[in-house]
Amino acid sequence: EHPDLPEVEGEALAELRTLAEIVDFMGESVTSVPSPSPSPHPSPLPGGEGTRTPAPTHPSTPAPAHNIQVKEAVLKPLPAPDFLEFEFPAGHCCLITDDGGDTAPALAKTLAEQGWQPVLLSFPEDVVPAPRRTLPKDVAHLGLENMTEEHLQEKLAEIAAEHGAVSSFIHLHPQTAAQSEKSMLEYVFLMAKHLQPALAKINDHNQAAFMTITRVDGKLGLGGEGVANPETGGLAGLAKTLRLEWDNVFCRALDIAPDMEAEETAAIILAELHDPNRLLGEVGYSVDGRCTITQA
Repeated sequence: EHPDLPEVEGEALAELRTLAEIVDFMGESVTSVPSPSPSPHPSPLPGGEGTRTPAPTHPSTPAPAHNIQVKEAVLKPLPAPDFLEFEFPAGHCCLITDDGGDTAPALAKTLAEQGWQPVLLSFPEDVVPAPRRTLPKDVAHLGLENMTEEHLQEKLAEIAAEHGAVSSFIHLHPQTAAQSEKSMLEYVFLMAKHLQPALAKINDHNQAAFMTITRVDGKLGLGGEGVANPETGGLAGLAKTLRLEWDNVFCRALDIAPDMEAEETAAIILAELHDPNRLLGEVGYSVDGRCTITQA
């Protein structure tokens, strides 16, 4: 895009550590190279055969002005959420991805007791191993046979036909999965793509929801304990982006400490679903309480 920039030796670029240093270096390189002045007269060709027009020259590209600010991401304590009353839309269901642990059945049971109609969707066994667990008898449970987009569409159509259109979606991210984080992240993106038409039809009297639940450290990866997979952060990025694009859908990313019990986790998710504050994009829960990310 900038053919006027001079060629730079690889050894020189290797010494540059930040984007600001690269910008400054390239700006200095451009200003230090004099631009040839165009000749007012055509130059004679060798042998006296006619003339040639000099190639056009481009003015030196000035060093771009930038004001890059670097601020530290820090945790901000939050009070307990308020509780917004709303009715779960009749003839609809809440789709919950099964994380293979105890949280999925506990959450389904909690939502069913509140008048929701939860539907558990399990991943294939070779993707998310699911041990023997006691699942609520009055909660529908379906399983994916593969991770293709076509099969997902078929399964969502089956859910809509048997249990009603999806009005809320909760992705419980599995802590142990044979599938790569990137593949799982891409699959949740596909779910968002195909659930959007149904979620967009929910009116404000009820509430459509799209929520992702991770179990990193309960502090959105800033707890300083262990190493968080950066690809897992894509779930929070997805939820925060959808919050800006889907005006009528409550979108939030939760990170809950992995040592919290299933029943406590389910109660937290229910409380967040009823939070009237739509300015929050991501929330963490740990022994230190509720928090979000802000800048120092």
